[in-house]
Amino acid sequence: MIFRKLREDKRNFDRNNTDENKVLDATLYSAYKGKLVIKMAGFGGRSFCLGAMFISPKESAGNKDSVNMVRHEYGHTQQIEKIGLLRYIFRIGIPSLRYGRVPLPDYYNLKTEITADILGGVSRESHTEEAILAGEKYLEGLI
Repeated sequence: MIFRKLREDKRNFDRNNTDENKVLDATLYSAYKGKLVIKMAGFGGRSFCLGAMFISPKESAGNKDSVNMVRHEYGHTQQIEKIGLLRYIFRIGIPSLRYGRVPLPDYYNLKTEITADILGGVSRESHTEEAILAGEKYLEGLI
């Protein structure tokens, strides 16, 4: 069973894929805009990024929130490219884990998260101009 799934993902693998739903349809791995995507639950079953994108298997193709999750995690890869992996881990990754433990209604407006949305192409109604500016200022301060 697992080998069949690996063969299917290998056959469908396209490093330059830009279709979020193709990522979400993968069983074990895929790629998105040149970044490796691994389907596995991370901390508390959540998606996360450490250079490669780790997408929770709970995310599903055709679901707007899941599509936004792929885009958001891609935005984190762009943050890593701007500030480096080590700075990302300590200044964005760890705070994100801490914030993610308690459900917050404005999680994606946090200064560590909003620029991931923006860089990944996610537009949320909850994004305020004030939060966008704070996130951009925070990221700029890390470069």
